[in-house]
Amino acid sequence: LIIVNLSIKILIKGIAKLGIVWPFVLTYSRIIKVAKPIDGEVPLNKPTILAINPHRFRGDLAVLSNSKQFRVLLLPYKWQMRLLALFWPSNISEIRRSMNYFIPGGNKDVVEMQKELRSFLKKFLKSLYLRLKVDCVVGSAVHYIRDYDIGKVSDEIGVSYIILQNENIFLHKSRSFYHKFYSDLGKFVGSHIIVQNDLTKDIIVKSGIVTPDKISTLGSIRMDEYVEKVKSNNTSNKRKNSNHRKKVTLFSISYGHSLVSFTEYFPKEHFPENRDS
Repeated sequence: LIIVNLSIKILIKGIAKLGIVWPFVLTYSRIIKVAKPIDGEVPLNKPTILAINPHRFRGDLAVLSNSKQFRVLLLPYKWQMRLLALFWPSNISEIRRSMNYFIPGGNKDVVEMQKELRSFLKKFLKSLYLRLKVDCVVGSAVHYIRDYDIGKVSDEIGVSYIILQNENIFLHKSRSFYHKFYSDLGKFVGSHIIVQNDLTKDIIVKSGIVTPDKISTLGSIRMDEYVEKVKSNNTSNKRKNSNHRKKVTLFSISYGHSLVSFTEYFPKEHFPENRDS
């Protein structure tokens, strides 16, 4: 059985490297699913968005689908990784740790691998997007390597690649770290980046990866429904009880949580690594 599975994998990779894309187009056309709104259906004439790495969006895709102004398609993460695995070497994790995948420089093996992958993706995505009527592709962060090649190629073939940035909160002393972090990504390969606040926009622009005209501050998509719900509840509660008391939410996570390893930026005398102390 192991030999059979290995033979099948070798055959599939061989087909991909020959540039034969129709078996993959048929397969992924069935694997990619429509995000259903809470009620009813999204009209087929609405703009169609393909979300890659969809579990990273934290509810934004559901809001877009529920608005019925967009038809949202989801590419399952495991199938996205299987697609990349056709060309990525088995030691891709080691490569990512030892070098910059976004700017591989003189690493000829990685440069050649990226060239083959992107050549395949150009043929595959053109056919797939035509079949599914995809108008744009969305990713959830500029630094996700697993999204990088699909986003880059999508934009090159004329289908806009847009980032709905999901990391938008930065502690003051971490800003210099993130300037460097983002600058190491090289120039942004998509059409536009949408962030939630001006601080994130400022950090990304100052990193030099994108010009101000290709990044916008539009707030958090998933907060719109919440704000409307709060307003509605406040109005209702005030009618019921003129002595309505305001409520607050307390978080059990301390300042700098999960960032304590950045000792260069975050003094630990007040926030020890041992969270039980």
